[in-house]
Amino acid sequence: MRRCFPALAGVFLGTLLTWSIVPALGNVLHSAVPASRWLDVRSIKVSDSRVGKSPRVEVVREVRRSVNAGWTVTLHKVTPAGLELVCARSGNTDFRANWITPKNTDLNWWMNVPVNPPCNPVVVGSYVVTMVWTLQANGFPPKVTRGMSNKFEVTE
Repeated sequence: MRRCFPALAGVFLGTLLTWSIVPALGNVLHSAVPASRWLDVRSIKVSDSRVGKSPRVEVVREVRRSVNAGWTVTLHKVTPAGLELVCARSGNTDFRANWITPKNTDLNWWMNVPVNPPCNPVVVGSYVVTMVWTLQANGFPPKVTRGMSNKFEVTE
């Protein structure tokens, strides 16, 4: 009996460690996986525009794996005090691997117009656009990727 006790204790401790550490390690590893595994956003470029006109937007990105994502597109006016919120739109998209963004998209397209009301710059000035995607990949905690455009000008 005395010889079996250390072996049984070892099995018990080994089982306990396996059941407690392995899931925790799996959570850490899942948290460490970057959003770019599914959606890699490289750049957001917005062209200069005129008041009331939706500016052209070019987003260079790659959908690497199919994933569902909530998204938010925000238009900010650049002021001496900082970025002033003009408007924001959000939605949800079921992205598919190798999905290609259409050519010649504008801000209204990215803000899902006509489902949402248009959001065009209505005052002369400098602006930036921010985009955020919250990815809901099966078996992983939510992953967030974001980008900010260049500063662009709106004239009369």
